[in-house]
Amino acid sequence: VVLPQTNRRTHKDAVSGVVCILYNNYSGAASIQDPGICDLAVFPNDLPLATRQLIISNNRIVDLPALQLNYLSDLVYLDCSNNSLSEISESTFGNLRKLAYLDLSFNSLLQIEDRTFGPLASLVMLRLTDNPSLAEIHPDAFAENVALQVLDVISLLRPRAKDAPRSYHLLLSHQLI
Repeated sequence: VVLPQTNRRTHKDAVSGVVCILYNNYSGAASIQDPGICDLAVFPNDLPLATRQLIISNNRIVDLPALQLNYLSDLVYLDCSNNSLSEISESTFGNLRKLAYLDLSFNSLLQIEDRTFGPLASLVMLRLTDNPSLAEIHPDAFAENVALQVLDVISLLRPRAKDAPRSYHLLLSHQLI
C-alpha cells in the first residue's frame, strides 16, 4: 500500500513567514494549512500544475490573477470564499474548463459582467452569497453555463438603510438557466 505523499509548498505569508500551502500529490488538492495563521493577502504562487482542488478561503486576497490561475487547467474545485475580492473578469477563468465548483461568497464583488463565467463549461455549482457591494449581475452572465445546476445568491441584496425592507433571498437549484 502506497500512502499519498504530501508536500509543503514554499508559498509564505509576507508578514508571518509561515509556510501556508499544503499540497497532496495523490489527490491533487492544495489548501491553506491553517487559515487562522496564514492570512494570505495575495494569491499563492508556484502551485503544482496538476492541482485539482484549491481552497484559499478565509484570507485577505484582493485579486485572482488570471495568468497564475489559468495555469491550473485541471482545477475542478475552487473555494475563494471570505476574502476581499472586488472584481473578476472573463479572463480570470479563461482556461478553467474543468471547473465544476466555484465559491466566491463573502467577498466584496461589485458587478458580474456578461462573459465573466463564460469559459466555465463544466461549472455545476456557483456560490455568490453575501457580496454586499454587488450592484449588478448582467442578464447574460450565465448564458453559456449549460451545466450550471446550483446558483446560490442568498443574502445578495442587503438593505442600505436602517428602516429598509428585509433582504431578498434567491437560490436557484437544478434549473435550466
